Amino acid sequence: MTDTALDLTACDREPIHIPGAIQPHGLLLVADAESLRVVAGAGDIETRLTPDWLGADLATLIGQDVAALLAERSGRGSMIGAAVGTLVAGTSEQFHMVLHASEEHVLVELEPATTAPSSAATVLGWLDSMATAFERSGNLQALCEQAAVAFRTLTGFDRVMVYRFLDDESGRVMAEDRDPALHSFLNHHFPATDIPKQARALYVRNRTRAIPHAVYTPAILRPAGFERLDLSDVALRSVSPIHLRYMTNMGVAASASISIVKDGLLWGMIACHSMTPRTLAPDIRATASTLASSLARQIRAKEEAEGYRERLRLRSVEDVVVLKMATEGSAQRTAAAVGDDLRRMLASDGFALVQHGAVQRDGQCPDDRDVLDLVEWIRSRGTGDIVATHALSTLYPPAERYRSKASGLLAMPLIDEGAVLLWFRAERITEIEWAGNPHKATSGDPAEQLTPRTSFASWTEEVRGESRRWSLEEIEAGYRLRRMFHDSYASNRMRALNRELQRTLAEKDVLIEQKDVLMKEVNHRVQNSLQMVSAFLALQAKAAGD
Repeated sequence: MTDTALDLTACDREPIHIPGAIQPHGLLLVADAESLRVVAGAGDIETRLTPDWLGADLATLIGQDVAALLAERSGRGSMIGAAVGTLVAGTSEQFHMVLHASEEHVLVELEPATTAPSSAATVLGWLDSMATAFERSGNLQALCEQAAVAFRTLTGFDRVMVYRFLDDESGRVMAEDRDPALHSFLNHHFPATDIPKQARALYVRNRTRAIPHAVYTPAILRPAGFERLDLSDVALRSVSPIHLRYMTNMGVAASASISIVKDGLLWGMIACHSMTPRTLAPDIRATASTLASSLARQIRAKEEAEGYRERLRLRSVEDVVVLKMATEGSAQRTAAAVGDDLRRMLASDGFALVQHGAVQRDGQCPDDRDVLDLVEWIRSRGTGDIVATHALSTLYPPAERYRSKASGLLAMPLIDEGAVLLWFRAERITEIEWAGNPHKATSGDPAEQLTPRTSFASWTEEVRGESRRWSLEEIEAGYRLRRMFHDSYASNRMRALNRELQRTLAEKDVLIEQKDVLMKEVNHRVQNSLQMVSAFLALQAKAAGD
């Protein structure tokens, strides 16, 4: 078992949604959904709220019309409802209340109201100004840099990072705003194991998360029997001990995270670190969640704008290729005429066409024999689909020999013509800056207690055998090209069949004309023969009469 596989398996098994406890700075009341009487709780309820809480009527206990609040929020979904700004009086303090409802239980979170929330007008005005600034940012990088500053202004944390998840589920810090005294994680990568799968799922469902103090004793749910109560939507939910040790190892005393969800998927997150304990009030978390939604919309807008510009560029080259297809006909003649355009169209270092065992090349390509072997492997896959990879040797090990020329491959089989078009990208040796060594050593013992890594010092890894990745727009262009070649082949084939039909029809007309001439000649000869026979018979009859 590999180190990474062991890490992922162990982390992914941890049931972080049912910790059976909450963070001790707040209180949790669990009421029966029908009777609205409190059946469980967590935290120092006796001292901070009332000693007679178990079995009490929830509305009486918190001084709120719970039934009315539930009815008000019934149209917002059955799982989550919030009453941010609603205050509940404790024995010596005020609490912000957040309400959650499910089929079986009503959960009430109570967090200390240490500061008065900002007015709605102030919050809305600030959010509007930030949305305008996000919209005016020139590109995705500038947008993320603005977001880091905005979220640090909002939260007051010492370090705020805009963290993006990559295709391999690792992440990269795209932007950062921090106290100058702190170590920078800008452009650093973090391994996928730092945020396991079930945590990512919760980040989509519950989009803000705050840990005011990384060192605490969890407040257990009581009485017994509620250990497996689902706390997925509860902000006070106790944190995995592994994550708390992770924070401590990182030198972080308090943290907050705000999910960036684009098109229903976790694009990234805003990661906030404080070197001292720090509380993030519910109203600030709600504002941060709204700001993150605005950020996600602008991320989509920037990515779509970049994609649109790339499609325009690709279409301009496609137009040249289409014109050549119309005049050249076959894929072989078209490739010979516009091979350089095809290579530059997909920003590749080499282009090749293989048809009937012959190889046409343009630019930097593997040798003919290697290209033919590669095409044989592509055909052996049996899918007939486009192959796109930035790490060819991981799929096709023989490519390791020529990775400097062809670490990236976009291959497009043309089934009708028995040809394959191939674009190659040269190896691009890169250095990835990791926040600590991502290849954490493990013993492989299933009984071993999982522990987080202890070092986050910059650790550089050299990556070989990879090229620049093929963009979605480039792959889409590949599919369009294949359709164009197919249509061109079908059109040329149709024209050839029409020409053959016209020749056949012309030959038929000639044969019919020849048949008519022959019939006339035969008819003329038959008539002459009949006349001769008639005359002969007449002479014979006359001779017999005499």
